[in-house]
Amino acid sequence: MVGALGVGAALVGAAIIFDTDEDHDDVVQKTVDNLEPEVPENGSLYADHLDDGYPNPRGAFTNVDNAPEDHIPDVVVTSGLKSNLIIEVETGDSIKDSSSAAKSQIEDFSIPSYKRVLVVPGADFDAVHVDEFEEHLDEEIDGEFYFATPDGVTDLL
Repeated sequence: MVGALGVGAALVGAAIIFDTDEDHDDVVQKTVDNLEPEVPENGSLYADHLDDGYPNPRGAFTNVDNAPEDHIPDVVVTSGLKSNLIIEVETGDSIKDSSSAAKSQIEDFSIPSYKRVLVVPGADFDAVHVDEFEEHLDEEIDGEFYFATPDGVTDLL
């Protein structure tokens, strides 16, 4: 069942509207830019697809049971004080064209003590896309997962 579905939908609905042609890597960068000041001193921020010297997200799972085997998350936040997040960034087009790939990633990211988050730019999803994809995931994926925008993801820490 989708955890805090209303919260996720509210995060998407309350998002600042972005350019609908945003590139995946730009959305990853915005997500990291919003998370970075919120990660506590003892926490770590991992990011894929960026050239800014962030460690590879696979490094977050050293000695972690059930670490993702088939996919590399776009962003991972680890912290002893706040929530751990494992984040997949998708654009509306990528979910519309290949929702099974996004589903497969969210399934693979089921790790105890981590919140699974799908981050999407606000303008890429109209209400129909969000509802259809959330319903699809809710029916096929065990456990909680969250939807957020690059700005709203900090609310999940």
